[in-house]
Amino acid sequence: MKILKYSILLILLFINSIILAQNNEIIVEINGDAILLDDFQKRFLKSLSEDKAIEDVTLDDIKDYLGLLIKFKLKIKDGRSRGLLYSNDIQEEINSFKKNLILSYYIDKKILNPYLEKLYERRKIEIRASHILVNLSQSASAEDSVKAYEKFYKILARINNGEEFEKVAVEMSDDPSVHTNKGDIYYFTGGRTVPEFEDAAYSMEVGEVNQYPVRTMFGLHLIKITDKRPRVEAIRAAHIFIKNDYDSTGKIKDSLKTANIVSIIIDKLNNGEDFAKLAKDYSDDMATASRGGEFGFISRGQLIPALDSVLFNMKAGEISRPIKTEGGWHILKVYEIRALEDSDSEKEELKNEVKRGYLYKNLLTNFYNNLKENYHFYINNNNVNIFISKLDTTIALSRHKLDSIFRKDELNLELAIYDGGSITIKKIIEIIKQNRDYSYYIPTKTNVTNIITEIASNDLVYLDAMADNIESDKGYKDIIESYEDGLIVFKIDQEELMSKVKVTESDIEEYYKQNKEKYKIIDDKGERYKSLEEVKPEINNTLINIKFKEIENQYIEQLKSKYDVRVYEEKLNKVFENLKTHNEEE
Repeated sequence: MKILKYSILLILLFINSIILAQNNEIIVEINGDAILLDDFQKRFLKSLSEDKAIEDVTLDDIKDYLGLLIKFKLKIKDGRSRGLLYSNDIQEEINSFKKNLILSYYIDKKILNPYLEKLYERRKIEIRASHILVNLSQSASAEDSVKAYEKFYKILARINNGEEFEKVAVEMSDDPSVHTNKGDIYYFTGGRTVPEFEDAAYSMEVGEVNQYPVRTMFGLHLIKITDKRPRVEAIRAAHIFIKNDYDSTGKIKDSLKTANIVSIIIDKLNNGEDFAKLAKDYSDDMATASRGGEFGFISRGQLIPALDSVLFNMKAGEISRPIKTEGGWHILKVYEIRALEDSDSEKEELKNEVKRGYLYKNLLTNFYNNLKENYHFYINNNNVNIFISKLDTTIALSRHKLDSIFRKDELNLELAIYDGGSITIKKIIEIIKQNRDYSYYIPTKTNVTNIITEIASNDLVYLDAMADNIESDKGYKDIIESYEDGLIVFKIDQEELMSKVKVTESDIEEYYKQNKEKYKIIDDKGERYKSLEEVKPEINNTLINIKFKEIENQYIEQLKSKYDVRVYEEKLNKVFENLKTHNEEE
C-alpha cells in the first residue's frame, strides 16, 4: 500500500476538509452522525474542478456530490465497525504517516502559525513611512559602529529640532533611492519589509519618529510614520489619459493644448456626461479606451505613486481631479472598492510565501538550536572520526557498501547523544539508504556532521512534540482521522470490492458487439471499425469500471439497510441558493 500513499492523500484533499461549521442545520445523518449545511457547502466548493464555475453548478451536481459523500461516510463507518483500521498494513501506513506529520505539524504549530497569525493581522493594515538610513554592516568594526551611531543621533537631533524630514533625508541618508523619493518608501504591509523595520513601524503612531536606532541588515534606520490605515484588497477603476506631445528633443510641444483638452473633459463630466463614453472619445490609452477606460481591479502599488496615492483615497463613484504625471494627465474614476476579507486561499498563499523567505529559515534554525540546548545534544567526535575512517572520502556515500564496512560492535557506536536517544552508526546507515539526498554526499567531516545534526533535529522535534502531548491536539487528531478514513476506504475499494470484479473474454466480445458503433473511425484506409484486438484494453477498463460500480452499489445498499441514513433534501435547495447568492456577490 505504500506506493499508493500519495494517491490517498490527493483523495483526502478532494473529499475531506477540516472546517468548523457555523450553520448547525443538518443536511444528512448517518447512524446519528450529522453533516451540517455549512460543512457540506464548503466541502462541495472544494470539490469543484478548476474549469467548473459556480454559475454552472446545478442542483443535480449538488445531489451527486451528496451521494458520493454518503458512500464515503458509509464505507468509513462500516470499515471502522469491522476493525479494518487495526489491520497490519493500515497500522504500518498510519505509524509512518504519524512520524512525518508530527514533524511538520509541530514545527508549524510552534514557529510558523504564531508568526502567520501576527502577520495576517498586520496585513489588514497598511503603513506609509519615510526613513533615513545610516550604513552599518553586520560585520562592522567597533570604531565604525560608534561612528554610525553618532551620525544617527546627530540626524535625530536635527529632526527633533524641527527640520523637515525630507530635507534631512536627502542630505544625510545612505539609501541610494533617497534622491528620487526623499526617503518616502511608500505604503507597505506585513511581510513586505525586513522584520526589525516592520516591528518598529507597526508599533509607532502616525507622525511619530523613533528615538532609538532600528538596526537591520542594512544599517540603522530613523523612521517617520506618515500614514496608517485599514487595507483594501483592490479597487475597480477607470481612467482617461491625455498624453503629452513631445518634440525630437524630448520637450513638451504644446502643454496649453493638452491642458485645454483636459479642461473640456472636466467640464463635460461636471455637466453629467458619461465617463466611459468620454474615455472612448478622448483617452490616449488605447489598451483601455475601448473598455470605457476600465483597467479592472488594482491593488496597492500597481500604479505609479502619483496615481496610486489619489486612487486609494477615493470613494466608490468618485471622479478625481486631473492628475499630472510625466507622461501626461489622468482623470480617475472608482467603480468599486473590494474590502479585505478573511480568505483561506490568501492564508495558504501567505504561508507558502513565508516558508520561502529567509525569516522562516532563521526561525527554524533558532527553534532547532533551542531544542539541542534543552535536550543536551552532543556530537561524539571520536566516534564520528571512526565512522569516517572506514569510508573513502573521495566518493559518494551511495558508492559505499555501508552494510559490510562496519563490524557488529561498531554499528552501535553513538555518533551523537541527547536526552532520550542517540544517533548510532547503524541508524545513520539506515537513514542514508532511505534518503537519496544523503546518498550523494561525499563523507567529509563537515557533511557527516551535517547529516547527524539533521537526523537529530528531527528526532528532537518528535521528542518535544510527544512531551507537549501533540497527540491530544485537535487539529492533529483531525488530520490523522482523515488519513485513517482514506486508508479504510481505499482498503474496502481495492481489497474487498475490486477483488470481486471479473471481466471475461466473452464479456469483452459481447460489449464490443453491442457497442461497435463507438469504434467506427475514418483513417487512410477509409471508414472502418476498429478490431476487437485494437480496443480490447479500452473495453476491459470500461467493463472493470461498470462492474465495480455495480458491486459498489450493492454494497452501499446493504450498508444503508445496516446503518440509518437520513437525507434532508430540502436543505439541498438552500445550498444551491447560497451558492448562487455567493456568486452574484462575487
